[in-house]
Amino acid sequence: MYTDFTKFDYKKLNIDNYEELEKRDKEYYKNVLLDWFKLNLDDIVNRKWDINDIGAIQETSDFIKLIKESEFSYSIAAYTSAIALIGVASEDLCRYFSNLANHNFDNLSQFDRVNKLYELNLLNEDIKNNFHEIRKIRNDCLHYNQNFKSKDKNILKGDALTVINLLKSIYSSLFMNNESETDTSLSYNAIIEQLSKEVSHQNNLGDTLNQDEITLKLRNAFASFTGVDLSISKSQKYIERVSTFIIQEIDLEIEPNEVTLFDTIQNNVLIIDLSNQDIEKIKNKNITENTHIIATVFSNTNELGMTAEWKFKHWNII
Repeated sequence: MYTDFTKFDYKKLNIDNYEELEKRDKEYYKNVLLDWFKLNLDDIVNRKWDINDIGAIQETSDFIKLIKESEFSYSIAAYTSAIALIGVASEDLCRYFSNLANHNFDNLSQFDRVNKLYELNLLNEDIKNNFHEIRKIRNDCLHYNQNFKSKDKNILKGDALTVINLLKSIYSSLFMNNESETDTSLSYNAIIEQLSKEVSHQNNLGDTLNQDEITLKLRNAFASFTGVDLSISKSQKYIERVSTFIIQEIDLEIEPNEVTLFDTIQNNVLIIDLSNQDIEKIKNKNITENTHIIATVFSNTNELGMTAEWKFKHWNII
């Protein structure tokens, strides 16, 4: 039996305040979801950590959306959905790669398409075998439901994780830039730019895109490119430094109001959240960009041991 009674159409009962009743039911369902999320949060995060991380790859097309959605499906234990999405993404990736190599194999089956690319020496044997493994698992999963059969959930979980990691491995092998030819600063700047685009277009596909997750991704990207972990010891909850700065930008049009400083001693940039007192001081003294100041700035470290927000302790014009 399939039951589907999540919502009720109160208009069928000719109730005048049906909109109010719908709103009440939606508020109730929000709490249902919150309770479920809290109960399953550890498992969701652990499944997210099951999936291999392949860093940044510049070459993308629509198949990347399917990969991201399959990762989200896996994290919430929707394993059949994850496998189905990867099956489609695998075919899209293979067609996309074929077209880049000036071959149109769109009308071929995935089996023949992969073998044709291998025959042309455009795929090595490992990538060929991985494409076929994804195809077999996808077909086995979706065709297994004939005669109302279903696979054990743990087997489905293993299959879903396998195909996700296999396709990400293929994607990485086909398009990952040669590290020796990659400029670290340009690559890291590209990561910052890409994350900014995702936030502005709300193209999350399973990511929260809030400030905390962006901080986590930027820290991990920086560590990946430079080998330096920006986290500070957990025992150090408060960071303070004194330096001379040049004001690069004053932004009072966003929330929170902030100022961008260039540290002339450490040769780096800090963004400072402004208090009402700071804003009043800037306005009263007509402080503009390129003003030199001496300041004591501080930050309380977050759960990652990172300086997420900087503020002025005190500062003056030089």
